[in-house]
Amino acid sequence: MLQSVLRLDGRFHYDDRNGLWFVNEDMLSIRLPEAEYCIIDIETTGFNRQFDRIIEIGAVKIVDGELYSKMDLLINPERPVPFKITQLTGLAEEMLVDKQPFHEIVPALMEYIGSSVLVAHHSDFDLGFINASLQRCGHHPLDNITLCSCKIARRLFPSLQSHSLDSVAKYLDLSFTARHRAYDDALVTAHLFQKCLNALQKKGVNTLRELKYFV
Repeated sequence: MLQSVLRLDGRFHYDDRNGLWFVNEDMLSIRLPEAEYCIIDIETTGFNRQFDRIIEIGAVKIVDGELYSKMDLLINPERPVPFKITQLTGLAEEMLVDKQPFHEIVPALMEYIGSSVLVAHHSDFDLGFINASLQRCGHHPLDNITLCSCKIARRLFPSLQSHSLDSVAKYLDLSFTARHRAYDDALVTAHLFQKCLNALQKKGVNTLRELKYFV
């Protein structure tokens, strides 16, 4: 029972190699290839985290440097989906009306994230929305270590005029299956992040702590 509780608490991390639990502060000393990452992306009804709602969450785990598992959830926003959002994402109200609302997917989301290092392109937007949604449901915000792949790309590839997901993906020869769908965007971000990890290590950035200072 204790292990089940700890796995849902972002303040702790379980190391499968030696069977020990660590607090997240210790995770900063972990070497980049050895950390567990959860790359996450969301689609929403708009850009105001207080008023708008999440309609899709996509996530990909990276473990030992390799893609490990995925999460792809459609969510009932319990409010209308603007036509411009349907045009952008392809997600219409009738596709979401029979899906679970956010408060019902929280247990599955928290279990999937666990103590992973959270990564998102423009992480302030994605994780800000998720935290606002969690707090609205009476949950604590995520306190996992977080990284922004946009900020990392900005440091690694300063010559690019834009560091949007589209621009960096094109620069790294990555292609989308379905742009502006959460899982597909998360998958491209995961591949982008893998390439960034390789580039970081070539620059002598080897641990999470060094990466936090780098960006």
